[in-house]
Amino acid sequence: MARKVKRLNGTSDNTCRCANWLEHWARFGGGRAGYCAEDTCAEKAEVGACVQKDANTDQSCYIIPLCREHGTAGGSLEIMDFTVLVPADTKTTCMREGVLRENNK
Repeated sequence: MARKVKRLNGTSDNTCRCANWLEHWARFGGGRAGYCAEDTCAEKAEVGACVQKDANTDQSCYIIPLCREHGTAGGSLEIMDFTVLVPADTKTTCMREGVLRENNK
């Protein structure tokens, strides 16, 4: 089963403390990305892409692993139902983690 998300363009310049958005997804999504999250794609995941849940009141931005082709496409995508949506809000993920680590020194 698949669910729909909207790919957000113009977000690749946003940064976090992780090496890149794919690393961010791996770090907070529970493991390394193997393949593109697009439901019918069998390509390797190469980018972490910012998406929003489609047709939902939740306007938060989430990171998912995608291949280059799907990572640069705009519009809606159908992703595998088990894909973990990792919050792109760095205040609740890597920035918070960095602050906690610095305070525990």
